[in-house]
Amino acid sequence: ALLSAAFSPDSKLIATASEDKTAKLWSSVTGECWQTLRGHRDVVNGAAFSPDGAWVVTCSSDRLGRVWSSKTGRCAATLEGHDKAVFSAGFATDGATVITNSQDGKAKVWNPRTGVLLRTVHDSCVSLYPTSFSPDGGNFVIAPGDHTAQICDMDSGKCLRQLKGHAAVVVFACYAPPGCPMIRSGGRSGFARQRSTSPPRDTTAAAGRTVCSLDVAKGLSEMPPAAVVAE
Repeated sequence: ALLSAAFSPDSKLIATASEDKTAKLWSSVTGECWQTLRGHRDVVNGAAFSPDGAWVVTCSSDRLGRVWSSKTGRCAATLEGHDKAVFSAGFATDGATVITNSQDGKAKVWNPRTGVLLRTVHDSCVSLYPTSFSPDGGNFVIAPGDHTAQICDMDSGKCLRQLKGHAAVVVFACYAPPGCPMIRSGGRSGFARQRSTSPPRDTTAAAGRTVCSLDVAKGLSEMPPAAVVAE
């Protein structure tokens, strides 16, 4: 079974992660498999491209992350240091670092070229779901497995803000594309929320407020997109 799929930045390739212990790179146009990434000894839980599309990072229940060339399929670095399964991995906005999240309760930041561990992130900012980085690379947002999303500092790993409001476990949280100062999150309640990351003109409301909430099943907005609800 496939466990994840992600487009390359130019949308020409798709990276998939599978229970068969491999990741694969596919042409999004023809559906042809271009590369099979072999080397993990257990289920591959996720795969993500670097911002320039030249590299792919994978994470596995074998407790490892690996960085691969998307052109040749060669493994360039092995990220070794977690004590349990690694459930998510992703490149920072500038491509200079990779962050991995593990069932061992730790998140780790790595040099993707050398595989050298740079630091272990504060335990409160650990996620079993993919990590998303802010456009400036200073923060990242995670879904830590409770009813919140958390904005964390890239350097210290400390939680800067909890985004509350979901009625069930949050299973994804991500920054919107550059130029759109929003964070999007979704939970098992069936609702997705879009929140502002910039201070509002109304100084009585705070950044992180919900801008709109969407019922995924019905496709209905819980409030007008322009509405602002302070939390």
